[in-house]
Amino acid sequence: MTIQQDIAALTTAVDNMTAAVVDDATTRQQAVQAAQTAATEAAGAAETKVAEAMEGLGSVPITPTGSPVSDTLGNILAASQPILPTMAALGDSITDQSTIIGTNSVSFSPRGFLTWFRFYTRQRFHFPASNNFGVPGDKTYDMVQRLPAVIAAAPGLCHIPAATNDVNSGVEVQDTIDNLTEIYDALYKNGTVVFAYLILGRSGANAFSALQLKKANAINSWIKAQGRIRRNFYVVDCGTVFDDPAAPTWTDRTGYTTDGLHPANIGARAIGRRAADIADKVFPDWFYSVTNQSDLYDPGENPRGNLVPNGMFNGGTTVATSWTFNTSSMGGGVATASKVTLADGRPGQKIALSGAATGSNLGPHLQANLTTGSFQAGDELEASVEVILNNLVGALSVTTELWTVENGTNYWVRDFERVATVPFPTAADAGVMLTPRRKLIANPSAMYLFLYVRFMSPASSLAVSGDVTFASASVRKAN
Repeated sequence: MTIQQDIAALTTAVDNMTAAVVDDATTRQQAVQAAQTAATEAAGAAETKVAEAMEGLGSVPITPTGSPVSDTLGNILAASQPILPTMAALGDSITDQSTIIGTNSVSFSPRGFLTWFRFYTRQRFHFPASNNFGVPGDKTYDMVQRLPAVIAAAPGLCHIPAATNDVNSGVEVQDTIDNLTEIYDALYKNGTVVFAYLILGRSGANAFSALQLKKANAINSWIKAQGRIRRNFYVVDCGTVFDDPAAPTWTDRTGYTTDGLHPANIGARAIGRRAADIADKVFPDWFYSVTNQSDLYDPGENPRGNLVPNGMFNGGTTVATSWTFNTSSMGGGVATASKVTLADGRPGQKIALSGAATGSNLGPHLQANLTTGSFQAGDELEASVEVILNNLVGALSVTTELWTVENGTNYWVRDFERVATVPFPTAADAGVMLTPRRKLIANPSAMYLFLYVRFMSPASSLAVSGDVTFASASVRKAN
């Protein structure tokens, strides 16, 4: 008997009991009291039935492979769970290259589409480096084995760029579909929004064969079909921004990969931008830039306040007060600092490039000495800054770096870590950079915020031009 049938039967019983009570009662008051008692008993029985049904929701089966997700009560409840502002990514080397883990450092790379996604969505999603579940060479079967770790991370959003290695390794299309179905179903039941990325074009030594092209297209067609039948599921199709629509076969655009497969900075930017356009429609933009200069760190009253003494870049004639502009490593290139006012009235710090540079590890940077506080092991700090890029030429990277000295050892976290020989995109752009969180091992004796503009290296009379504007810099305790 279904819950609805149980409730209907109980309702009838209440009606019958009420009628009987009215007939037998000697007074109207007795009838009312008796009816209330009967209704309470019936409601209690109904709650018991619902509770018993709820206990079985964990075993409600997901629908069979390749079919629409059914509207079982369990799946409806999963779909209605609140979306957490934490994201994860499950994939292969294309996903893995978003993060760089060093002995004393953690960085996000501009070759990673997740780095650009975060930039364009203005850091609305918390993305610990440990939530990058990309493993080079992985196929969808391998990803299924790592699903428990992804589920345990409890992401509100999970990026799934998968299956290019399946095609290249000869995995049958149906096996890939079965694996992707298991991944998508598990995340849906966990209440996680899925961004499912289509397989990208490949070229050169990594180009697909004629048979592989058919398989890759078949998988992409299936993924697209899932976008029409699944809730909380969005297909990220980069065919018009990453692939070359004018090529005689399915390939990436010129310069968009480093080897015909793995995205270069400009290719990662295109993927991240496309995904961010979808996210902006699905998730409200709650991020607002720092506009309050008085929101400063105080260990007692404002422990999450800004550790940057002048995060708003106020004051100064060409360089904001409390900031240092370093041009000691320019190799003949020229960097000029100036103060500007943004359209919303906030002050900004602009760096304009010109001339030609020769040498290695060149470029200007801004430095702020941070307020040291009463921190302890386990505290986490992160740095953010709004960045406006204007047609940079000759740049290797624009990087935000938080540097700490703990027990005499240097540690750093960076957003948009420079990657040798891979040029930074030249187009005009704007977003927010946010470093990975630095988990302290001791109260820092010194802390610095660096905002770098690095030239291509090594350079031989490299022409540099364009400009970068920084605004609303912040370093805060994050936990």
